[in-house]
Amino acid sequence: MPKKFSSLLAIMGTLLVFSSVARASLIHDYNFSNSSGVVDTVGSDNGTLMNGATISGGTLNLNSASSQYVQFNSYLLPTSGAYSVEITASGVPSTSAYSEMISQGSSGGPGFYIGTNPTTSPSPDIRLGDSLGTINVAFPSSGSNTFLFSSSASGSDLWINGTLVYNTTNFATIGTGGTDTRFGAQFQSYGEYFNGSIASVMIYNTAVTPTTATSNVPEPPMWAVMLVGLMGFSFARFRSRNAF
Repeated sequence: MPKKFSSLLAIMGTLLVFSSVARASLIHDYNFSNSSGVVDTVGSDNGTLMNGATISGGTLNLNSASSQYVQFNSYLLPTSGAYSVEITASGVPSTSAYSEMISQGSSGGPGFYIGTNPTTSPSPDIRLGDSLGTINVAFPSSGSNTFLFSSSASGSDLWINGTLVYNTTNFATIGTGGTDTRFGAQFQSYGEYFNGSIASVMIYNTAVTPTTATSNVPEPPMWAVMLVGLMGFSFARFRSRNAF
């Protein structure tokens, strides 16, 4: 086998392994493509639409005035070790009430949530659970935005639309008690409903960045197609060279 051809196979094999490893870190994926319910396309934890929340056009639609949210029957986020949450959402948080895109646990547990604080400046600011609190980063005022929060023993980071907006050396720990995961509301009986729409929620059992997040890695079948195509192309070139 030609040396260059062998090298190509080695490179593609490495990329295929990387893709498989990256996929393994994604433990829950909700893209709301199924209008009949909140379906986990990677794991097995489906959610229940509460108080008239709806799914249409590939988005979860939540009206805070009607106390709408999604309730799960388990913890989606790991309560030990590193984790990441990526949420794509649009909405205009209240300037008079707290709101949460996702939550889990109990107050002081420490509880986990990604939401807003209406009383800070610039207002409303993002807050990241009991462990980190309000981080003095404004919630985007318009459009659909992707929030990627990653936390591990080495620290925590928040990216908005691929830009790092917050970094700390503190780990945002999550307690083991309290309310199961919710989309669009705070745990226990606090309410704090999110008003807007959520297009996707992905949860990882490791710390990821916008570059390493599974959403940016082609599916393994795509890598397989690329591998076969490049092998065929390289073999054709090899045959062509040796035909003379």
